[in-house]
Amino acid sequence: MDSIPLINQKLKQLISDKTGDNVKRFSEEIGVGQQRLNRLLSPDKRNGKFPSVNFEIIQAILKRYPEVDRHWLTGEKAGQSPNAVAVPHVEGDTLEIIKRQDGTEFRDLGEGRFLMVTPLIEQKAYAGYLSGWADPIYIEELPRHAVVVDKLHFGVYRSFEVKGDSMTNGMIGSYPDGTIVTCRQIERTKYSRSKLHLHDFQDYIIVQDDGIQLKRILSHDVEAGTIVCHSINEDKDVYPDFELHLDDVRELFNVVKKTENVGR
Repeated sequence: MDSIPLINQKLKQLISDKTGDNVKRFSEEIGVGQQRLNRLLSPDKRNGKFPSVNFEIIQAILKRYPEVDRHWLTGEKAGQSPNAVAVPHVEGDTLEIIKRQDGTEFRDLGEGRFLMVTPLIEQKAYAGYLSGWADPIYIEELPRHAVVVDKLHFGVYRSFEVKGDSMTNGMIGSYPDGTIVTCRQIERTKYSRSKLHLHDFQDYIIVQDDGIQLKRILSHDVEAGTIVCHSINEDKDVYPDFELHLDDVRELFNVVKKTENVGR
């Protein structure tokens, strides 16, 4: 039987400190199922290994207990980006790691789940990304953001921190300032020849020479090479719809997942 990983030990300590070892109460506090938590506190009977504490649970804990130090909980190094999520690693950790040239990492969590770790472009790093987006060394040095997915994904993935309130309307599905969106890059050859799949994906990160923006795309004219961009903020005097020529787009990403920034 493997020794209990450090992050699992800290989870056990938190449950004790916050609820007096009452797992049921702790699970209700953070909104994670009790059985799921119980599995993290005991080794798997089949292989003697402890399941990994994934990003979703880390986020739930930090949201409910903002006083908990992120560095202490995750093993994240002090001074690292507050939006980057460290992937816990302890001596003897045997998580399978799959690294890709585009900077994306996958870690097998078992039970058909993977931790997808992508380069994170924060608001303060927008300008640097505009000049270094094609530089593998620059991408490798970016902080990282992690989300849990149910399969290995192909393609180039990036995570961006949302800036401003153009995509906020106070409703479910909006993107408040500081939200982190994980996105898949769309190859130019695809959207120059066929329409974007707007019925599957509405919201996109658009990278241009003069900035990075998150917009909802209402329509795509392949022949003209244009898209109509929309802000969900209802103030149309400030955020009117506009047409954009795709020749002016450096990179285009469709949003596949969003994460509320619990650090704010």
